[in-house]
Amino acid sequence: TLALLLIPLFTNAQAPAPANDNPIDAIELNVGETCDAIIGGNMNATASEDFDDSIPAPDCASYSGADVWYKLVVPASGNIAVETYEDDNSITDGGLAIYSGTPSNLVLLDCNDDDGIITDESFERIELTNQTPGDFLYVRVWAYNNNTAGTFNICATPFMPIPIPEATIIIPINSDDDDVEEIINTLETDYFSVGEMYFDSSDLELVDDI
Repeated sequence: TLALLLIPLFTNAQAPAPANDNPIDAIELNVGETCDAIIGGNMNATASEDFDDSIPAPDCASYSGADVWYKLVVPASGNIAVETYEDDNSITDGGLAIYSGTPSNLVLLDCNDDDGIITDESFERIELTNQTPGDFLYVRVWAYNNNTAGTFNICATPFMPIPIPEATIIIPINSDDDDVEEIINTLETDYFSVGEMYFDSSDLELVDDI
Protein backbone atom coordinates (compact mmCIF):
# COMPACT_ATOMS: atom_id res chain seq x y z
CA THR A 1 0.00 0.00 0.00
CA LEU A 2 1.34 3.36 -1.04
CA ALA A 3 0.63 6.03 1.50
CA LEU A 4 0.49 9.64 0.39
CA LEU A 5 1.93 12.00 2.96
CA LEU A 6 0.61 15.52 2.70
CA ILE A 7 2.86 18.13 4.24
CA PRO A 8 1.30 21.57 4.65
CA LEU A 9 3.34 24.42 3.31
CA PHE A 10 3.73 27.54 5.39
CA THR A 11 4.98 30.86 4.11
CA ASN A 12 6.04 34.04 5.79
CA ALA A 13 4.05 36.19 3.38
CA GLN A 14 3.37 39.62 4.90
CA ALA A 15 -0.05 41.24 4.66
CA PRO A 16 -0.15 43.94 1.99
CA ALA A 17 0.45 47.57 2.85
CA PRO A 18 -2.44 50.05 2.49
CA ALA A 19 -3.21 51.25 -1.04
CA ASN A 20 -2.14 54.79 0.00
CA ASP A 21 1.11 53.75 1.68
CA ASN A 22 3.11 56.30 -0.36
CA PRO A 23 2.34 59.81 -1.66
CA ILE A 24 2.23 58.71 -5.29
CA ASP A 25 -0.80 56.56 -4.40
CA ALA A 26 -2.51 59.15 -2.18
CA ILE A 27 -6.29 58.81 -1.85
CA GLU A 28 -8.16 61.99 -2.82
CA LEU A 29 -10.28 63.69 -0.17
CA ASN A 30 -13.50 65.43 -1.10
CA VAL A 31 -13.45 69.06 0.04
CA GLY A 32 -17.00 69.44 1.31
CA GLU A 33 -18.80 72.34 2.94
CA THR A 34 -19.09 70.11 6.01
CA CYS A 35 -16.85 67.30 7.23
CA ASP A 36 -17.52 64.42 4.81
CA ALA A 37 -15.17 61.99 6.54
CA ILE A 38 -13.76 58.76 5.22
CA ILE A 39 -12.21 56.00 7.31
CA GLY A 40 -8.50 55.42 6.89
CA GLY A 41 -6.04 53.03 8.48
CA ASN A 42 -2.33 52.43 8.94
CA MET A 43 -2.32 48.64 9.29
CA ASN A 44 0.86 47.23 7.70
CA ALA A 45 1.86 50.71 6.51
CA THR A 46 5.57 51.30 5.89
CA ALA A 47 7.73 54.38 6.42
CA SER A 48 7.52 56.73 3.43
CA GLU A 49 11.20 57.66 3.71
CA ASP A 50 12.01 54.04 2.84
CA PHE A 51 10.23 54.69 -0.45
CA ASP A 52 11.72 58.17 -1.01
CA ASP A 53 14.22 59.61 1.46
CA SER A 54 13.79 63.11 -0.01
CA ILE A 55 10.36 63.51 1.62
CA PRO A 56 10.71 66.09 4.42
CA ALA A 57 10.19 64.48 7.82
CA PRO A 58 7.30 65.73 9.95
CA ASP A 59 8.45 67.76 12.94
CA CYS A 60 5.63 66.87 15.31
CA ALA A 61 3.75 63.97 16.94
CA SER A 62 6.89 61.82 17.27
CA TYR A 63 6.72 60.51 13.71
CA SER A 64 8.26 57.02 13.52
CA GLY A 65 6.86 55.53 10.30
CA ALA A 66 3.70 53.60 9.38
CA ASP A 67 2.21 56.64 7.62
CA VAL A 68 -0.48 56.85 4.94
CA TRP A 69 -1.28 59.56 2.40
CA TYR A 70 -4.21 61.59 1.07
CA LYS A 71 -4.47 64.48 -1.35
CA LEU A 72 -6.94 67.27 -2.00
CA VAL A 73 -7.55 70.05 -4.49
CA VAL A 74 -7.35 73.56 -3.02
CA PRO A 75 -10.77 75.26 -3.36
CA ALA A 76 -11.36 78.64 -4.99
CA SER A 77 -10.99 80.47 -1.65
CA GLY A 78 -7.42 79.21 -1.25
CA ASN A 79 -8.24 78.23 2.34
CA ILE A 80 -8.44 74.65 3.58
CA ALA A 81 -8.85 72.75 6.84
CA VAL A 82 -8.00 69.07 7.31
CA GLU A 83 -8.95 67.20 10.46
CA THR A 84 -8.70 63.67 11.83
CA TYR A 85 -10.70 62.08 14.63
CA GLU A 86 -11.19 58.67 16.19
CA ASP A 87 -13.02 55.82 14.48
CA ASP A 88 -13.11 52.77 16.74
CA ASN A 89 -10.58 53.99 19.32
CA SER A 90 -7.91 51.65 17.94
CA ILE A 91 -5.89 54.85 17.37
CA THR A 92 -6.35 57.39 20.16
CA ASP A 93 -3.58 59.85 19.29
CA GLY A 94 -2.11 60.70 15.90
CA GLY A 95 -0.07 63.07 13.78
CA LEU A 96 -0.94 65.12 10.70
CA ALA A 97 1.21 66.95 8.14
CA ILE A 98 0.38 68.75 4.89
CA TYR A 99 2.73 69.20 1.94
CA SER A 100 2.67 71.16 -1.30
CA GLY A 101 4.42 70.12 -4.50
CA THR A 102 4.34 66.75 -6.23
CA PRO A 103 4.85 63.22 -4.87
CA SER A 104 8.48 63.33 -5.97
CA ASN A 105 9.12 66.89 -4.74
CA LEU A 106 7.18 67.59 -1.54
CA VAL A 107 7.47 70.69 0.64
CA LEU A 108 6.30 70.53 4.25
CA LEU A 109 3.74 73.28 4.96
CA ASP A 110 2.54 72.42 8.44
CA CYS A 111 2.56 69.66 11.05
CA ASN A 112 0.09 69.24 13.90
CA ASP A 113 -0.43 67.24 17.06
CA ASP A 114 -3.45 67.50 19.36
CA ASP A 115 -5.36 70.46 17.86
CA GLY A 116 -8.45 68.49 16.81
CA ILE A 117 -11.82 70.12 17.54
CA ILE A 118 -14.43 67.67 16.20
CA THR A 119 -14.32 65.12 19.01
CA ASP A 120 -10.95 64.83 20.74
CA GLU A 121 -7.97 67.12 21.25
CA SER A 122 -5.65 64.10 20.89
CA PHE A 123 -6.39 64.21 17.17
CA GLU A 124 -5.30 66.83 14.69
CA ARG A 125 -6.47 69.82 12.66
CA ILE A 126 -4.50 71.97 10.22
CA GLU A 127 -5.85 75.20 8.73
CA LEU A 128 -4.07 76.77 5.75
CA THR A 129 -4.81 80.06 4.01
CA ASN A 130 -3.66 81.69 0.77
CA GLN A 131 -3.00 78.43 -1.06
CA THR A 132 -3.20 78.34 -4.87
CA PRO A 133 -6.70 77.29 -6.02
CA GLY A 134 -6.62 74.11 -8.10
CA ASP A 135 -3.28 72.91 -6.72
CA PHE A 136 -2.95 69.54 -5.03
CA LEU A 137 -1.90 69.35 -1.38
CA TYR A 138 -0.68 66.07 0.11
CA VAL A 139 -1.75 64.95 3.57
CA ARG A 140 0.29 62.57 5.75
CA VAL A 141 -1.28 60.72 8.70
CA TRP A 142 0.29 58.44 11.32
CA ALA A 143 -0.25 57.20 14.87
CA TYR A 144 1.67 59.09 17.54
CA ASN A 145 5.15 57.54 17.86
CA ASN A 146 3.93 54.72 15.59
CA ASN A 147 2.58 53.00 18.71
CA THR A 148 -0.74 51.78 17.29
CA ALA A 149 -2.12 50.17 14.16
CA GLY A 150 -5.76 50.93 13.54
CA THR A 151 -8.27 53.25 11.91
CA PHE A 152 -9.26 56.92 12.01
CA ASN A 153 -11.59 59.40 10.31
CA ILE A 154 -10.31 62.18 8.06
CA CYS A 155 -12.03 65.02 6.21
CA ALA A 156 -11.29 68.32 4.44
CA THR A 157 -13.38 71.49 4.38
CA PRO A 158 -12.95 75.03 3.05
CA PHE A 159 -11.59 77.01 5.99
CA MET A 160 -13.03 80.50 6.43
CA PRO A 161 -10.79 82.63 8.67
CA ILE A 162 -12.57 85.18 10.86
CA PRO A 163 -11.50 88.67 9.78
CA ILE A 164 -9.85 90.75 12.50
CA PRO A 165 -11.64 94.06 12.90
CA GLU A 166 -9.79 97.35 13.04
CA ALA A 167 -9.95 99.09 16.36
CA THR A 168 -8.94 102.35 18.01
CA ILE A 169 -7.70 102.42 21.58
CA ILE A 170 -8.56 105.69 23.34
CA ILE A 171 -6.60 106.62 26.45
CA PRO A 172 -8.83 108.45 28.95
CA ILE A 173 -7.73 112.01 29.73
CA ASN A 174 -7.33 111.22 33.43
CA SER A 175 -5.06 108.20 32.85
CA ASP A 176 -1.87 108.21 34.86
CA ASP A 177 1.49 107.01 33.62
CA ASP A 178 0.92 103.48 34.96
CA ASP A 179 -2.35 103.16 33.01
CA VAL A 180 -0.73 104.33 29.78
CA GLU A 181 2.24 102.00 30.27
CA GLU A 182 -0.11 99.04 30.82
CA ILE A 183 -1.99 99.81 27.60
CA ILE A 184 1.22 100.17 25.60
CA ASN A 185 2.64 96.94 27.03
CA THR A 186 -0.56 95.15 26.06
CA LEU A 187 -0.41 96.46 22.51
CA GLU A 188 3.21 95.39 22.16
CA THR A 189 2.24 91.74 22.61
CA ASP A 190 1.22 89.77 19.52
CA TYR A 191 -2.42 89.50 20.57
CA PHE A 192 -4.66 90.89 23.26
CA SER A 193 -8.10 89.64 24.22
CA VAL A 194 -11.44 91.39 24.66
CA GLY A 195 -13.92 88.95 26.08
CA GLU A 196 -13.58 85.83 23.93
CA MET A 197 -12.38 87.69 20.83
CA TYR A 198 -8.69 88.01 19.97
CA PHE A 199 -7.27 90.95 18.04
CA ASP A 200 -3.96 91.31 16.28
CA SER A 201 -2.24 94.33 17.83
CA SER A 202 -0.80 95.34 14.43
CA ASP A 203 -4.33 96.39 13.40
CA LEU A 204 -4.81 98.78 16.30
CA GLU A 205 -4.19 102.51 16.55
CA LEU A 206 -3.22 104.22 19.79
CA VAL A 207 -4.56 107.77 20.11
CA ASP A 208 -4.95 110.34 22.88
CA ASP A 209 -8.29 111.36 24.29
CA ILE A 210 -9.15 114.96 23.43
